Amino acid sequence: MMYYPGVPDENSATPIDVQSGADVQGIDLFVTPQQSYRVRGRVVDSRTGQSPPNAFVRASVQNSGPTNLGISLLGGNANYRPADGTFEMQNVSAGIYTLNASVPNTSQTRPPDFDNMSPAERNAYFQSQQAAQNALPKAFTTVNVVNADVEGVVLTLGVSMSLAGRLRAESNALPADAFGFMRVQMKGGSVPSDPVSGGGPQPRPITADGTFRIDNLWPGEYRVSLAGLPPGFYLKEARFADTDVLNGPLRLKGPDSQVLDVLIS
Repeated sequence: MMYYPGVPDENSATPIDVQSGADVQGIDLFVTPQQSYRVRGRVVDSRTGQSPPNAFVRASVQNSGPTNLGISLLGGNANYRPADGTFEMQNVSAGIYTLNASVPNTSQTRPPDFDNMSPAERNAYFQSQQAAQNALPKAFTTVNVVNADVEGVVLTLGVSMSLAGRLRAESNALPADAFGFMRVQMKGGSVPSDPVSGGGPQPRPITADGTFRIDNLWPGEYRVSLAGLPPGFYLKEARFADTDVLNGPLRLKGPDSQVLDVLIS
């Protein structure tokens, strides 16, 4: 894919302003033969410090849309080598990608007889399968392929975690029921909200005292945002321990007892 005026990624493209009723001319797109590159690295299991005996490594194109949905590009095991944990992706075009590594579920059993299950039993079965999938170690990282091969990528497998937080208001003018409509959201960065990643972060409702929890987080980088703010309020500050995560990414390496502190005004 090529963007105007002949660049391979959307972030480098030049917008075209089309006024109502106007004709725009001279918009020429120059297409050149597409170059392809290799992405190579290794997978490490944080629980053992060793490479897993089997792993799946995939890549998805980062979408600049608000949901950051990934478009599947490369599937399979990307030439994963269990002996040393290395992987190699070939024929990768220029662009920004999220790499995802996961290990297969070795405890899968024969599917049950759905015809003889009640709706509640089927729902419980699917929930248990989703929970088992979420419990499998995964890893994510962002790779920017420009005009050369990418070497030395390290994908460190980790398990999902929860993050506790506290939301505070700087004034007393906040409506009494406002917390019930707000959600603290964690968006990629490194972790896309798609089925490959296990469903993405799951923000829980904010309680009356301002505490909240976000489940299904994986090691990686996140951007903190706040949905459902009352009119006239804005997100003033977000801090994780001593780190400003409103103007920079929140980096999670594993389960952490620190609290995400969010301030609105």
